[in-house]
Amino acid sequence: MKSFLILLALTLPVEAQHTQHAQHLQQAEVGGPGALREVGQSAFVAISERSTRLQDDPETDWSQVSIDRLRDHLVDMDLVFTGARQTSQRNADGLTFTLTGPPAVRDAIRRMLFAHSSVGDFPATWTAEANEVPDGASLRLTAPRQDHDQIAALGIFGLLADGDHHRRHHWMMATGQSPH
Repeated sequence: MKSFLILLALTLPVEAQHTQHAQHLQQAEVGGPGALREVGQSAFVAISERSTRLQDDPETDWSQVSIDRLRDHLVDMDLVFTGARQTSQRNADGLTFTLTGPPAVRDAIRRMLFAHSSVGDFPATWTAEANEVPDGASLRLTAPRQDHDQIAALGIFGLLADGDHHRRHHWMMATGQSPH
């Protein structure tokens, strides 16, 4: 009996710690103090957020929703940002960025650069023109001379990620609207 009481005394603090740990995990999961916000990698999070909003909206036209379309675009973004090779060239009136890569990356580059040439959050004094090149595409930005250093410093990846059009753009894709 004495051995049982000693064993019980030793396990109670461990059990209390386990219960306390479980309570902290539950709070983190359901939005209590220290709630976790990140639920996966960025494409997963983007799709999760939009899926939840669509399901919460009684006005959602499910016949138009295409989460697959959004996923395909997010895959393109990942391929361009992780697989493209970049070169840049200063021109008298701006800069030209050229991205190339193997076939899957090449196709993603073309979709991304042509789309961003028309919807990018560029200042009104800049113009953007995308052109197909072997194994990819180029984006030529024409801008006032005082903006050339900014464009060069941001580079193509900074320019593609810049601005607040992505939320609207991705929502339009998920809900079946034309974002371009």
